Order: sequence, then structure tokens, then C-alpha cells
Amino acid sequence: MSGVDATVIDAIGVGTIEDPQRIRSRLSRFQAEKQTLPVALLYCFGAFAVARVIWRRYPEAENGWIPGAAMGLFVSLALAVGVLMVGELWCWNVETMRVGNSHMSYRVNRLWWARHRFELFASGAIVFWLAGVKELRADRRRVG
Repeated sequence: MSGVDATVIDAIGVGTIEDPQRIRSRLSRFQAEKQTLPVALLYCFGAFAVARVIWRRYPEAENGWIPGAAMGLFVSLALAVGVLMVGELWCWNVETMRVGNSHMSYRVNRLWWARHRFELFASGAIVFWLAGVKELRADRRRVG
């Protein structure tokens, strides 16, 4: 948070009953939601669509579950890495618009996305696996 933001938050805290630290906490949470939610929603839709394509290309009735699961594992890791890159670029753009200056410097390390890369990668892979299980169950219902 910049010095100007801290000064504004302190001024807001003086004018209200609320503690400035709570205001900072809510602002930080709002920034994280604003940076993460659009990418997460697009990834969820994309994960379900790609999982559907995989299970239709490798139906369990013809090939068994191993080819579809292997492709799902490979694609989940590739998409998780891809969404990490896209999400980080999205966060950089949001921060650039918020501050009004495209020079990021050390602000990159303070971005929420940059501080939670492993968690975001793992959650992206897990979301894809859940989408794959859902589509496998739907495939089984269609066939059986």
C-alpha cells in the first residue's frame, strides 16, 4: 500500500469509529477479490468445457477410464500453469489501472496473486479434476 493510501486510510479512521487497521484489512481483501474473481470464474467455465471435450474424445465405454484420466491430468497441469500466467498479467493490469502508472517495480511482489502462486496452481488443478469427475459421471449417465 502506498504512502498516500496509508494517509487516506488513517484520515478515514480518525473520522470514524473504525480502526484504521481494519480498514486496511478490508481494502486488501477487496483488492484480492477484484484481482482474482474474474480470472477464477473464467477458469472454472473453461475447465468444465475442456473436461467435457476430453471425456467425449476418450469415452470410458470405449477406452476405459485410464486414457481420459491421463489426458485430464496432463491438461489440468498445463491449464493451471496457463491460468497462473494469465492471472498474474490480469493482476498487473488491475494494479496499473488502480495506481495510474505502469511502472510496477517492487509492487509486483506485493500483489496478492504473486504471493499465492502455489495455492493458486493447486486450486486450479483441483478445480479441473473436480470438473473431470463431474463430466465422467455425466458420461456414465449418458451411456448407462
